[in-house]
Amino acid sequence: MAAIARTIDPEPEAIRDGVVRILEDMTSDWETEFAGPIGPDTRLGAELGFCSIDIVQLAIALEEFFECKGLPFQQVVTTPDGKYVDDITVSELLRFLCRNMTGRERQAS
Repeated sequence: MAAIARTIDPEPEAIRDGVVRILEDMTSDWETEFAGPIGPDTRLGAELGFCSIDIVQLAIALEEFFECKGLPFQQVVTTPDGKYVDDITVSELLRFLCRNMTGRERQAS
């Protein structure tokens, strides 16, 4: 029996809550000096201690959580001329997700 595809049209608040939950889960046992709640201006690298492999793991976690495979994460980690960005804020990640998830079909697991 074929799975029925569902269209993704999440509210920005639901995306934000999911991202924050994933970030908190990923970093809960990391030793960082970050003491505040994760918010829009939180920097993944400088404040949460993310390195390149952590970004890959975050991308996978986000795709699984939102059931949305194949998101073009290179758009958020590289500049238009192909160079890697130094850091990403939570708000930049949220804008990317809102822009790229709306109207996509969920992937059956």
